[in-house]
Formats: sequence, C-alpha cells, structure tokens
Amino acid sequence: MPGVILSGFKQADDGDERVVRLAEVEGRETTVNLTLPIEIVTARRLNLVELPLENGTKPTCNGKTLQIKIHAHEIVTLGITGRRN
Repeated sequence: MPGVILSGFKQADDGDERVVRLAEVEGRETTVNLTLPIEIVTARRLNLVELPLENGTKPTCNGKTLQIKIHAHEIVTLGITGRRN
C-alpha cells in the first residue's frame, strides 16, 4: 500500500473485534486493499477511541480482503470480525 502505513493492530478493548489503524502519509487519496489471514465477516469504521463512526466510507469485504477509500492524511480505524474456525 504505497503511501499508507499500518500503525496498529490489536484486540478491541470491548468485544471480539480486531482493531486495525491505517494512516495515509503522502497526501493522496487512495483505495486500500488489506488482506488478512482470516475470512472477514464484518468490518466497520471506528473513531480513535473505538466507538462506531456514523459517517465516512464503509469498508467492503470479500473473503480475506477488505477494501476502503482513505483520504489524504487521514487516519482510519477499523473494527474487524473474522470467521472462527
């Protein structure tokens, strides 16, 4: 993902979600394709304190890949639920 860094990946403070934080660092809007080692069931945008965001681009999920548009210099926090084996 040129211009986008993964700045955090952790278990959510509350619940079963994994939290992923991405940051755009080159000043260009871009679409991020993030592939995880698990099948993604749901993904949603969160704010910096991990509460759901009502506004903003919603991520799309397809199997193990998540896609989201990120604006120039934007920090995006995502809550991701994966399928348990």
